[in-house]
Amino acid sequence: MKRLVLKNNDKMTITESTKYDAEKLISYIQDISAESDFLTFGRGEFNITVEEEEKILENILSSNNGFKYNSINRQ
Repeated sequence: MKRLVLKNNDKMTITESTKYDAEKLISYIQDISAESDFLTFGRGEFNITVEEEEKILENILSSNNGFKYNSINRQ
């Protein structure tokens, strides 16, 4: 976990995601898919279940060379 203070004095916490973040990640991806034309999918086209996302996160976190998702909470 890393805590930062931004130039405008907002606080930000960056943490490594775990399988317990799967539902929040899916929700976030569904939200941004409706807002961006720069993704390979659009509104309603991201159809991964929570269980599938949990497995994806577990695989990434257990690999030696995979990158890991990060959660950013702006406070």
